[in-house]
Amino acid sequence: MGYAVELTKEMLLEMGFYALEKDGDIWTIRRYWYKNNSKKKYEHTIKVKPITNKLKNGNEKKYRTLTWSYKNKAYSATIGRFAMAWKFGSIPDGYVIDHIKNDSLLDNYDNWQPLTIKDNNRKRFEDNPGYTCFNQFKNTRR
Repeated sequence: MGYAVELTKEMLLEMGFYALEKDGDIWTIRRYWYKNNSKKKYEHTIKVKPITNKLKNGNEKKYRTLTWSYKNKAYSATIGRFAMAWKFGSIPDGYVIDHIKNDSLLDNYDNWQPLTIKDNNRKRFEDNPGYTCFNQFKNTRR
């Protein structure tokens, strides 16, 4: 899935997801899947923990991200995007999930809001004076 592509609960249900739970700091997601087009249904449990991205300036950015496959296609979403779609039904195309308190590991519904990419970037600059996005990530293309 792209950065801000529509995600709906209907899509998640079609992909076999059936439960989303939070216990303390760990999110657990459950889904059914069929191995090699067989009729036997398997249950898969995904525990979502933080991952760290190293920034060029030496800082780290942490998010909880999950990946999965469906019909030979890979998908990825942050737990915020996944959980908001699960609880509220959909996240429109072009919207991202913003952490209101700017703490990427504070993952709960009270700390998330859907924003357009433009509004999310504006908020990032307003909340972090001196922030520049141009030198944050290492340039891997030459």
